[in-house]
Amino acid sequence: MRRIILVFMLLLIPLLAACSLLGQSGDVSPSPTVTATAVPPPDTPQPVSTIDLGLSEPLTPTKPVLTVWISPEILNASEAGTAVLQQQLNQFQADHPDIELIIEPKAVSGQGSILNYLRTGRNTAPTVLPDLITLPVDQLNTALNEELIYPQNGLIDTDLLGDLYPAGLEMALNEDQIHGYPFVFTNMPHLAINTAVYSDTIPLRWDKFIEIPEQTFAFPANGAPGATLLLEFYLAEGGSLENEAGQPALEVEPLAAALSQISLGRENEFILAQSSNLGTLPETWKLLEGGSTTFVQTSAEQYLQNRNSELAVDFHAIPGPQRSLTPLVRGWAWAISSAEPGKQSMALELMMTLIEAENLAEWSVAAAFLPARRSAYDFWPSRDPYTPFARRELAQARPHPLGPNSKMITVLENALFDVISLNKTPQEAAEEAATALQE
Repeated sequence: MRRIILVFMLLLIPLLAACSLLGQSGDVSPSPTVTATAVPPPDTPQPVSTIDLGLSEPLTPTKPVLTVWISPEILNASEAGTAVLQQQLNQFQADHPDIELIIEPKAVSGQGSILNYLRTGRNTAPTVLPDLITLPVDQLNTALNEELIYPQNGLIDTDLLGDLYPAGLEMALNEDQIHGYPFVFTNMPHLAINTAVYSDTIPLRWDKFIEIPEQTFAFPANGAPGATLLLEFYLAEGGSLENEAGQPALEVEPLAAALSQISLGRENEFILAQSSNLGTLPETWKLLEGGSTTFVQTSAEQYLQNRNSELAVDFHAIPGPQRSLTPLVRGWAWAISSAEPGKQSMALELMMTLIEAENLAEWSVAAAFLPARRSAYDFWPSRDPYTPFARRELAQARPHPLGPNSKMITVLENALFDVISLNKTPQEAAEEAATALQE
């Protein structure tokens, strides 16, 4: 029977048992079912889903093995997404009976992260390392520089690169090297609107938006999503992120102008004072559901996961100083982690199957992600108004320039909190932020 063997950190195949790298061991018994449970990211409201695959006998590989490490955020994005991905992997295995396909969930952060395993395993146990992996795009440069992944130059067709949205193409390239292929975008910010309360036109300019009478806006002013919103305003005001020496820096005047824009909404009570206590998007969504506010900052994933609830909710780009803000997005990419040409060929074939436009569309709709390929939207629901909205936003989107844990994100969070909580003026907060970044 053709099968996909899913190997887990606590249930490892005998081949891995001798590997001190993983620091775990276990016997695979001929019990009929193996169940994998992956932990979703903190901001994911979906329940954890599982994949159950039957094993009729212990693993004794006699065929070429293709090992794939997939993060739980992708593998278990949603119950429907897990089912679609499993079906696509099953089909690949059925079409390639000469290959033994092994899928392992692996985290992308912490001591047990994919990159840490690759660092320690390449010298001590290279035979148990993966051939294909998923990585957040902000980890691709590190992985390539440390030779943990291998460039895809000469492997990826130029048409596939041309099909990426501009943000995706920028994510894929490291100077003249293709270090990974982005397949989905994440964290694209936009508004969610309670249409039972407000159904009129949303202005594209922030100063007009905050004048909508008798309505309020909430956002995580004490967390990374709020810092990203401030960063979008800062870039819209012409701010740069480096000084002349190429070091991280913030310009006081553009930052003060960005903070002033947001401060106006707080001063006229359009922005909920409670925003200074909010750190995550799920917290703001609860306020929307509870009727405490009309507009909230959301992300594409959160909106797509929750829009079919009983809440009447719509979407809109976030207004900016002159026009809607340019969204900053993150993403996930497939990367090849084997140096063997034969393994690279097998890994590329699976990757090509999963990023094929129709397959990517089917999985992304089920998993509530935005595909990085333009052609995938040809297979999204054509009558869903979110489809053309996503296309328009992604056509202008830029890769998020800061890592999730960067010092600049923390500095922006602090400046925004001080302004929203009315502790400092925009000018004072901007000056302190610029100074703090240099300390």
